[in-house]
Amino acid sequence: MDKFKYDRSKTMEENWEQYAAEHELVVTTKAKEEAYNKKRLAFHKKFVTSGFREHFGRNENAIEGWRGICETLGISGAESFSTISRCKKVSLPPG
Repeated sequence: MDKFKYDRSKTMEENWEQYAAEHELVVTTKAKEEAYNKKRLAFHKKFVTSGFREHFGRNENAIEGWRGICETLGISGAESFSTISRCKKVSLPPG
């Protein structure tokens, strides 16, 4: 993941699909599905965190920044979220 060039003109999912294709990550068995999902979650976490830092500062414990990232992702009602946990829950994929 370190050398992957994230394209900000694409959605996070489009970037993931490109990364998965470049690394030939395909789901053909249950074990491969688990590995695929772990890599997908790690990818999302990495780029959500780096995007957060780039656009909202390095303080990952500031609710304002997390609300901002949710708004950036198009999550309605983010301005009323009262906890960072709530913001993370809706902005990161399940995993």
